[in-house]
Amino acid sequence: MRAAHDRSFVNCLDAGVRIVLGTDVGGFEWTRVSQAEEFALMTGLGMSAADALRAGTLWAAELLGLTGTAGVIEPGAPADIVAVAGDPLRDIECLQQVELVIQGGLIAWDGHHLAWDGRDTTA
Repeated sequence: MRAAHDRSFVNCLDAGVRIVLGTDVGGFEWTRVSQAEEFALMTGLGMSAADALRAGTLWAAELLGLTGTAGVIEPGAPADIVAVAGDPLRDIECLQQVELVIQGGLIAWDGHHLAWDGRDTTA
């Protein structure tokens, strides 16, 4: 099954199909490959690191009809920000070592502890 997936990915990439990163739970064991590992798999099959990052942010948001409200860091967009120690354009695998996650302006993960789970606590 993996070989077929790889061939399909490369064929689509070569044909100019816009590929986005996302979950297709049910297609594989969810705990086997993390979303962060998907970036490395995509670049390993020929996608540039910059396009892999777009596939997991901007392009995925566009596919879901969320242009301008997700997948971008700009005024008015409710950005979740993930910080890593390296430069993912040079080493995409650094995305597998998350140092900090900010959601809704609050630190959700400090590299060691889940500080906030993203749920509204005022309701």
